[in-house]
Amino acid sequence: MDDHCRDLFTGACCRLHGLIFPVVHDIATRKVAVIGFSRWLFICLLVSHLMVAAAVINLSIPLYAKLVVTALIFFSLLYFIARDVLQRLAESWTHISLDSDAATVTTHDGRIFSGRVESETVVCPHFIVLRIKRDGYRLASFRVIFPDAIGREAFRELCVCLKYS
Repeated sequence: MDDHCRDLFTGACCRLHGLIFPVVHDIATRKVAVIGFSRWLFICLLVSHLMVAAAVINLSIPLYAKLVVTALIFFSLLYFIARDVLQRLAESWTHISLDSDAATVTTHDGRIFSGRVESETVVCPHFIVLRIKRDGYRLASFRVIFPDAIGREAFRELCVCLKYS
């Protein structure tokens, strides 16, 4: 590339030996996000688990079954709060690094895994549902990321990177 190269937002072209190529790789450069506490994720988890518990309590099933299912819902709530909101478990995601369609995730205990960002990833202005298919695994991993977990500017950059990858 020569000095005629411009970035994606000011021209999106690059001259190389007299030919003009679109510069698409500039938008897909490595983006690193540090995931922290998210108040919105906590509220969504709490409300969704309470709604499910209320639905179970209103079912016409024996009382012991209601208690068992409600206890399972409560433990599920505790697990997801510990893993995703408070990030106290070993498999909690603490850092996400994106390169075009590849992702590298660092967990709370320092393990690093890589994978591919799946097409089922949902990017909205208010949240991201990130689906990563880990290398060597059959099932994908999902995480919900709100802007208050990584900061507004980092969230915007992550949205742009995911939209155009």
